[in-house]
Amino acid sequence: MDRSSKGADLLTACFGQAVSEFGKYEKVEKADGSEVIVAELLDMAKDICDKGNFRSMDVDIFETTDGKYYVNELQTIFGSYDPSQMYIDGKPGRYRFINNEWQFEEGYFNQNYSCNLRVEDFIKYLKEERG
Repeated sequence: MDRSSKGADLLTACFGQAVSEFGKYEKVEKADGSEVIVAELLDMAKDICDKGNFRSMDVDIFETTDGKYYVNELQTIFGSYDPSQMYIDGKPGRYRFINNEWQFEEGYFNQNYSCNLRVEDFIKYLKEERG
């Protein structure tokens, strides 16, 4: 069974605040002057979660002055207190990996410290396990 990156709050948690910042500007640059592509960071987080078989994970990523990305920490429980951790063009939402591409889904997905999403995902997991 493929369970990779299906955790309902994975992407909200991974880059909510950072992606919200990206959404405020036409272009965000790395330290070396090249453009930051949100999909690259989301791909990195997805790869980490796929390899670890994580369904719900906060992935903190730092950029060095020479433009390299490093994972600072992984957190299974995280302090998500706002109803939305991500705003793109002023709209609350999250990114989801659908049909091999990142798609923005508008809405509030972080109620009750993401517990609603975790319970929803766990119920889905149980149904998948039962076939």
